[in-house]
Amino acid sequence: MKIIPAIDLINGLAVRLTKGDFDQKRVYKNDPVLLAEEFDEVGLKYLHVVDLDAAKGVSDNLNVIEKIASIPNIQVDAGGGIKTVDQVSKLVDVGVNQVTVGSVSVKQPEVFSEMVKRYPKQVILAADFHDNFVAVHGWQERSKLTVNQLIDQYLDDGLQYVMCTDISKDGTLSGVNVDWYVEKQNQYPQLEIIASGGVKDISDLQVLQQAGIKATIVGKAYYEGNITLKQLTELC
Repeated sequence: MKIIPAIDLINGLAVRLTKGDFDQKRVYKNDPVLLAEEFDEVGLKYLHVVDLDAAKGVSDNLNVIEKIASIPNIQVDAGGGIKTVDQVSKLVDVGVNQVTVGSVSVKQPEVFSEMVKRYPKQVILAADFHDNFVAVHGWQERSKLTVNQLIDQYLDDGLQYVMCTDISKDGTLSGVNVDWYVEKQNQYPQLEIIASGGVKDISDLQVLQQAGIKATIVGKAYYEGNITLKQLTELC
């Protein structure tokens, strides 16, 4: 199983939110590049970077993302406010390995379809959900689409990766809904389902791994000290 630490960016700082609420923000590191280097030094190979400023449409942290993507041996997926194929191309050009796209897949399906067709190995569908319905615009708006309905739209386009974030659990350290992710992976064996939201300690990751989940995002559990870098590297 891929262990993917998350770095969320606001104003160039590494932060964590609770349930996507910008009013429940905590800064964990003034320099997210140094944080990424710490993951690299212990041998963690994957990193999930979210530009929360871009997701809200207020600014972006592209310069920080480019610096993180330049770190040797780290494969970065970056997301937040991606609306055009040109933005995907720009991130790929600065060294980002994969681009995570959410709202456009709901609001402009023809644009997302083109992204997937052009970059099938680089584009990750972000199916962030609450009560199984997909949320968009930085989780501020709930759509009428279920996770399955969203995924089904893009299977014929060559979709390979889906990151599913359980908004009700994200940043809460309340544990992962393992059965939900297992169900999705079984429903879509041709996809890599990336579990995200609620990891509280190493036991959650062990259960997900034993259940056959292929990749999992780790955020607040690490930053709060519930999981150590040693535990993460040993599990990898």
